[in-house]
Amino acid sequence: MPVQTPTTRRMHMIRLLSVFFILLACTACTRESPPADEDNATTPQALEPFDAAKQAATLGNWEAAESLVRDALIQDAGNIEVLQLAARIAFERGDPESAADYLADAATGDGYENSSLVQQATIGFVSVGKLYEAIDFLERVVETHPERHEPRRQLFDFLINVEETQRATPHGRKLVRARKFDRVLLFSLGTHEQRDMETNSMAMLSDRNPDDSRLRLAEIRSKFDVGKWEGVEESLLSILEQYPDTVAAQVLLGRYLVETEQFDRLAWWSEFVTEQATETWQYWDILGNLALRQSRYRSAARAFWESTQRNADVAEVFARLASTLAILEADENDIDREMVAAVDRRAQLLARYTQDKERFYKLGNRSNAVARDVALTLLELGRVWEAEAWTAFAMTIPDEAVDEVKEAREKIISQLRRDLPWQVTTGHPAIALDLSDFPKPQFQPLAESGEAYANTSFKHAVVPSLRDRASERGLGMEASSRSAKGDAIPIFAQMESGGCAIDFDLDGWSDLYVARSDGQPAKLNSSPNRLWRNLNGQFRSAGEQAGIGDRGFAQGVTFGDLNEDGFPDLVVLNYGVDRVFLNNGDGTFREGDGWIPKDPTSWSTSAAIADLNGDGLSDLYCARYCAGLEAVKLACHDAETGLESPCLPTQFAAARDHVYAGTERGGFEDVTDQWAAAPLQLGRGLGVVAGQLDSRPGIDLFVANDMTNNHFWSPDATSKSFRLGESSVLAGLAFDARFRPQACMGIATADLDDDGDVDLFVTNFEQEHNTLYEQARPGTWVDRTATRGIRETSFSQLGFGTQAIDFDNDSHLELIIANGHVYRDAEAPSSYAQKMQILGRQDANHFRL
Repeated sequence: MPVQTPTTRRMHMIRLLSVFFILLACTACTRESPPADEDNATTPQALEPFDAAKQAATLGNWEAAESLVRDALIQDAGNIEVLQLAARIAFERGDPESAADYLADAATGDGYENSSLVQQATIGFVSVGKLYEAIDFLERVVETHPERHEPRRQLFDFLINVEETQRATPHGRKLVRARKFDRVLLFSLGTHEQRDMETNSMAMLSDRNPDDSRLRLAEIRSKFDVGKWEGVEESLLSILEQYPDTVAAQVLLGRYLVETEQFDRLAWWSEFVTEQATETWQYWDILGNLALRQSRYRSAARAFWESTQRNADVAEVFARLASTLAILEADENDIDREMVAAVDRRAQLLARYTQDKERFYKLGNRSNAVARDVALTLLELGRVWEAEAWTAFAMTIPDEAVDEVKEAREKIISQLRRDLPWQVTTGHPAIALDLSDFPKPQFQPLAESGEAYANTSFKHAVVPSLRDRASERGLGMEASSRSAKGDAIPIFAQMESGGCAIDFDLDGWSDLYVARSDGQPAKLNSSPNRLWRNLNGQFRSAGEQAGIGDRGFAQGVTFGDLNEDGFPDLVVLNYGVDRVFLNNGDGTFREGDGWIPKDPTSWSTSAAIADLNGDGLSDLYCARYCAGLEAVKLACHDAETGLESPCLPTQFAAARDHVYAGTERGGFEDVTDQWAAAPLQLGRGLGVVAGQLDSRPGIDLFVANDMTNNHFWSPDATSKSFRLGESSVLAGLAFDARFRPQACMGIATADLDDDGDVDLFVTNFEQEHNTLYEQARPGTWVDRTATRGIRETSFSQLGFGTQAIDFDNDSHLELIIANGHVYRDAEAPSSYAQKMQILGRQDANHFRL
């Protein structure tokens, strides 16, 4: 998702083109022109070539003017006025490319003193799609006149557009320190992980100059960022064949091979790499990924560290460095644990910064409170100049948090001084880290993967046939009344209610509980939740008799033995007051009044019951979504049509999850603050799973968050009292392979690669992909979606619930996914109603739909 207004970039480029035509038409010559009156005109042959060319131009005789100005150029090749006239004549003769070259020569001959002439030459290059020539020209201008801000800003923007962020960054920093910045510059300056600019203006330039294949880099990068690999390699190779020194194409080709796990081809790729490319952060990140794949952890750490030395602002590199150091700390015990924590913290702060920027964009760039949050995160990162710029920008937004912004600004300004470096290193150990004594990685061939049997297809003894038997088994339920609403389904009504299979009467048959949410949040006006008792495979409604027909706005439900009496109890998660129902053991339930605090504004979605602290009592982890009731009150509108449209979750503040400890007297005690350190980035939780997910003792919790990084909680072995520590970045579970937070929802937990440990499958939004996290080593997961054949099956689907089940009894688990869109007007190939999917095992390492 983009984090800055695409129209801003596009309109800026269009303005440049239109201004060029105006300026050329108005190009003035300083020498006095002969009279235009034909009766008094001197014949061109009697004049000097320059004057004759001017007179022919005045009379509109462009063909003669072109011939005469050539003579003038031969006579006085470096004359600025002659070059300007030649530019105008070339333009009028339909040769804007030559016009741009003449203007550039004129500006160069002038020592770039004339700002107007510099601007004309720049616009001239852009008008004919010669963007790289404009970049070279502006670099000379800025080198000659470092005090000029306008050409530096143009150079910064152009470099960003051609994927040269490392070259652009120093210019952006100088502009910030000179107080010459705006929102677009601030967004561009701090973005490295993905392309955030629109591609239309670059496509327009490519149309004007189709011979320059480099102008397609924006399009290629955009495809790369969404995992659409078709044609990416061919396009990059065509660029490198024509322009072998194009650093952006070199590093993007290497990253493509890493993303598609073609590590065996990286030695071939290294033949394309120039010395200039080896000084980019991407080059060393690629080497680190190769070393990591080869289990050469010290070399991987060295490569990732080298990457951070070239760019200290890339979250994914710090995340990989942190997880690699954690492996070394566990295996070799010669790595400082506090250093691992410091690197991990920087990765999380950088991720929070990116996500806050995106939230600011989703709020229409109008929330000074979120802009302040961005600034405070930058301050924590030691990027004080940038932090001050964000607060200065926030002060221009007429929003409610003016006093908070002023307070943050004063705090930041108090730390500024003229000699303060852009990146403060004191107090930032992750920046001061030195791994120069670790071995550098080499392009060594990959060892055999041990997957020799991977292409051997499984032979299925049984092909299961699934049929809908709900009605004949007695499970009919009326449709939700929300189905009568219009297209703009509000965000709180998009996720339905959930349910669970629970043998509440302990007769050996699974009963079903399904929650409802067709009323309003925080009110008790939804249809009653339903309980069906399973009688030898036939279901009978039992909710009214059982006393658990809660009418709150339900979002999820879970069960477990809360009071240790041997019978499963229920916890219903509402947008409003959550409810506990204790099983009486006779087919009825009673409300567990007082078990958990009553918060009428909380938005609970999912929960897990487990003995987290090992005291023999059940505890409860409750995932929360957005904070407060703002999501109920706020109406969002489409920016283009003005019509009411669903709000995005990032338009609302995330809510902190809650942890409740079971007590000996019965009931829960809120231990959120005592047990769980607040995560650096709050999540919008939709899915929770509890269990011993890695090989370490104790219960872990994986929380699937919507559009923010996931969380992974484990008992903190370093704490004297029981606490939970969050380590999703170290564990590789915070993001997908491209270090993006996804709209994570459902979780299937099982050994999905038959190697004896726990893997995680997570469902996501349309145009993302469902993600398979395989546990590659104890406590470390890797996104294997691309190589397991899963990515393409889910791009047009919006996945909610999911489970791993062996449908065909062959000992290999299948994955079942419940799909359905939240937008009635979902664009093709997606749709509002969607079929469920089953992913079966094709062979040892691949799934198929």
